[in-house]
This record gives sequence, C-alpha cells and structure tokens, in this order.
Amino acid sequence: MGLFRSDDPQHPEPRVTLQLDASCKTPFHPGSNVFGQVFFDSPAERRIRNVEVIIQGTTTTKYVIVVSRGEYRRLKIHYHDEATLRTINKVIAQGLTTEPEHRYTWDFSLAFTHGTAGLLHPNPAKSPYKAPSGHKEFYASSPYQLPPSFLHMKSDEHMGQVQYTLTVQVNFEDQKKPYSPPLKILTYVPSEEPFDQRLAESVFHINSYSSSRLAGSSTKSGLARFKDKLASSSPTVKLSLKSTLPSSIVRGAAFPIEARLEVNPLSDPSVLSIPNVRIGISSIELVPLVIYRILRDRESANMLPLESVQCPPEQELVEEGQAVSLNAVPQEVFVEQQRDDKSEALGFPGSFGGRLPNHISPSFATTNIVLWWKLRVKLVANVGGKEFDDTAETRVMVISDVKS
Repeated sequence: MGLFRSDDPQHPEPRVTLQLDASCKTPFHPGSNVFGQVFFDSPAERRIRNVEVIIQGTTTTKYVIVVSRGEYRRLKIHYHDEATLRTINKVIAQGLTTEPEHRYTWDFSLAFTHGTAGLLHPNPAKSPYKAPSGHKEFYASSPYQLPPSFLHMKSDEHMGQVQYTLTVQVNFEDQKKPYSPPLKILTYVPSEEPFDQRLAESVFHINSYSSSRLAGSSTKSGLARFKDKLASSSPTVKLSLKSTLPSSIVRGAAFPIEARLEVNPLSDPSVLSIPNVRIGISSIELVPLVIYRILRDRESANMLPLESVQCPPEQELVEEGQAVSLNAVPQEVFVEQQRDDKSEALGFPGSFGGRLPNHISPSFATTNIVLWWKLRVKLVANVGGKEFDDTAETRVMVISDVKS
C-alpha cells in the first residue's frame, strides 16, 4: 500500500471551473485574445501559491506495429512523438489563503502569438530523428508560424495531430502536483502569408485517332461521299490534352483551371475539319497528403530481440486522407478552333474554375508533421462525337483566408 501512497496530504477535492467569455470568437487567429473567468471554491481552507492559465500547442504522432513472436504470440510495438509548439501562460492569482465554501472568481486574458518559440533543432545532431528521409527538407527545424488545428486519425494508435488546449493550474503550498480541471480544446487558424502564385502545366498525349468524322461536311451526294471514303483513308490526328493548374489556393476563394486540346494532323491537313469540340471537367478533388514521423517507445524497444529489424527506431508515414469533392464552373464548354502559327496544330482552349471551401485546413509543416494537398482534375474532351478523358494532378499549397 505504501508504494502507491501520495506524499501530498489528503484534502477534500476543490471545485475549479474554467469558462470562456461568450464574446470570444472562434476559431482563434494570431493576435486573438482568449479571455474568460476561473471559478474556485473548496470545502476546506487551502493555501494557494498561485493560479495559472495556460494555452499550449502540441503536435502528436502515434503508430503501432504488430510483430509475430511464435505461432500464437503477437507483440505491439508502439511509436510516439510529441513536440511543444508554444506555451502561453499567465498567473491570475497568488499568495492567498482561501476560506471554506467561498467562491472565488478570477478574470484572465491571453493572446495567441504568431509563431513557435526558440530554435527547435538548430543543431541536426540534437534532433531525435537520425534516419534519412525523402521529405526531410519539408519538416520545420527553426521557428515558424503556428500551424492550424489538425487531426489525421485512423485509430487511437495511428494518428497525427496538431492541438491547442486551454487549462488552469492551481498550485497549492502543501501539494506537489498542481490541480487542473479537464482541458478545453481551442481551434486555431493561422493568418494568410504572402505567396507566389505559380501555374503547373500537365500534358497528356492520347493515342492517334482516325475517323471519317474528322473530314467535315461536304456538298457531295451520299453516294459520292461513300465512294470518297472507299478511295481514301480517313483523316488521322494525334490529340494532346493540356491543363494548367494553380500551385497555391486561398481558402474560400475561387481558382482557375485552364484546359487546351491540341490536334496535330498525321494525314493530309487540307481535308481535316473538326466543327464540334467540347471540353469539360467531370470531377475535381482535393486530397490531403499527410507526412509524419514517429519514434519507437523505449518500453517497446526493450521487448524486441537485438537482431530484430522489423521495427527500426524511427518510422515515416506518407498517407492520403479523405478526398474533398469540388464543383467545376462551368462543367462543359464548346470551344472554338485556334490555329498555331508555329505549327499545323489546331488548338481548342477552355477556361474553368473551382472554389475552395472555408473548412479546408491550410498547408503547414512542423518538426514531425507535414500537410500537403493534391489537386486532382479529370478532364474530358469530345472530338467529332468521340470522348477522351485523362486526369491532371499537382501538389498545391492551401493558404489561410485570414488577413494578418
């Protein structure tokens, strides 16, 4: 029994409540004030050293590997990493003796900062991560803007999370461990950063296409046209479907998508005529790409045989999250022919657009989690009644819509 007895004297449980003011606007942003009240009362007289309100941001990664040890035994090898982004604290009361059953009220106000505090791993030798990484340059290693609240979760043991919490700690004179009520979770979104808008171009070469539909209309009789078709082969072309997608998109804002069908004649271009061409977008998806790394727990390492290579000290995961479907405007357009003066190619350009919802998480990078997004657009072209399709995909940075 003595092994589990606390060194602290036993006291009746105090009642501590942390309450945000109703006028607090969420989500919080850089410079946002977090304010409210702390309510305290205790059945017994207590000597308080201080009362402290704390906002803390942390990034947490977890993973588990199941290892076989014989026919019937399975071991769970746990991986975990937790890094503190920033701690913002304020003492709201100190050096007082409370009266029994008397309710105390203390106001508090704290402000979110813009970035993390101090160098995280200025010396690579001090970083806990030693193994080579294909994405090492994307992780943060120096002070950076606080990332948004974020959760990528497959299970309680397989996740990557950025979380901001608000708590109060009551430090008593006669008690080593501070008393804290349950945490409150705060939602945080960073401000918009300047960005350089670049465009990413994708080109898809479709197999050559041969059809009498490409010969256009004629004033000849039906019998004459039939004889012409027997006398000569149908026009043949090579089709190229090009797309131009943005590299950065602002939350809640519209973004452009440019598409262009190029037709290169492989037979006599004089007989080529393409009166009707339609270009459309059948789907737009924004797919989260989460990269995170974790360290093997010491307890799990002690369970492994020395020769085990199944569970290295570090793991790095690259996972896609749930795709978000977006609408294209317009979905389909009839396009007019434009001839390229530098070649015999015929061009059929079309302009489209999409809009990003406000709830999409901005892109970010921390010491152990990176969030990218992939923009995936399925293009459709109809040439002479025949349909062709392909998918364009590029990595994009999602920018916050909050002005600093």
